[in-house]
Amino acid sequence: GPDVGAAEAGAPPMRFGLEAPTTSPAPGATPAPSPAPVVVDTVAMTIDSSSYSIASGDNVTFTLRLSGHSGQPTGTIEFRENGTLMAGCLSVAISSGEAACSTSGLTRGDHRISGLYSGDRNYGPGVAGTITQTVH
Repeated sequence: GPDVGAAEAGAPPMRFGLEAPTTSPAPGATPAPSPAPVVVDTVAMTIDSSSYSIASGDNVTFTLRLSGHSGQPTGTIEFRENGTLMAGCLSVAISSGEAACSTSGLTRGDHRISGLYSGDRNYGPGVAGTITQTVH
């Protein structure tokens, strides 16, 4: 005889499309956020010094470069020295994939320099560095 289909054999009807499941989540399960968050790309960052060893009072420039696969990163960079915001380098705008901070106010010794990226609509926030700046 003819082949009997699932619906004729008493099986539940097949469902197509994006219907919500009829089963309840397991106890303790965390429901998925709705709507789903926008996925942002990861930005690649490097930080560099114009001169890694300077005399006290000399000017030094730190340059942070950004790149990514979702267009040119925009936003701001917050430059930090030993984890503390650097005066005058709080919210440096990114231009053509770069942000720079110049200072002559570093004291003698070694300073850990990093840059915190704000993120934008295409890229999540991030940190570049740490590099060590030596002041004699």
